[in-house]
Amino acid sequence: MTNPSKAKGTAAETAAVRYLNNNGWPGAERAALHGNHDHGDITGTPGLCFEIKAGKQAEQAVDYLIGLWLDQTEKERLNSHAEAGILVTKRAGHGTSRVGDWWAWVTVDTLVYIVTNERYSMDPDYYYEIGTVESAPIRMKLDDLIAILRTKGYGTPLQERNP
Repeated sequence: MTNPSKAKGTAAETAAVRYLNNNGWPGAERAALHGNHDHGDITGTPGLCFEIKAGKQAEQAVDYLIGLWLDQTEKERLNSHAEAGILVTKRAGHGTSRVGDWWAWVTVDTLVYIVTNERYSMDPDYYYEIGTVESAPIRMKLDDLIAILRTKGYGTPLQERNP
């Protein structure tokens, strides 16, 4: 018998993979679990670590829970040696065909790194403390974060626009 929570998580991860495949990461796929040394929910996205959350808890997540999930995402980023960790939460009323409308959460440190390629610390294994400015959460639609990532060179190269 299938666990309903696990089935929702699998469906959300599969939808996120399909979205990423169609938006610059053709090699994205669901990741195998690694226990305490998890590397995120999706692989095949060089430099990026994605953690996907779905179900009622994700749709109604309070600040405290988002903080815990961002902390988990950061640990997985370090485990996977990725440059940026991204938490994606399913939005109420936005099904698996509208993944780009789901929430993408990053820390201030992560967004600064994506935009400037610099961190608060020069240590690649830098781990921020919860409650600091650099750990503050930033929320935007996944479509918007993907657009930022693509302009900064992540994913397959963007097609040059004709004037």
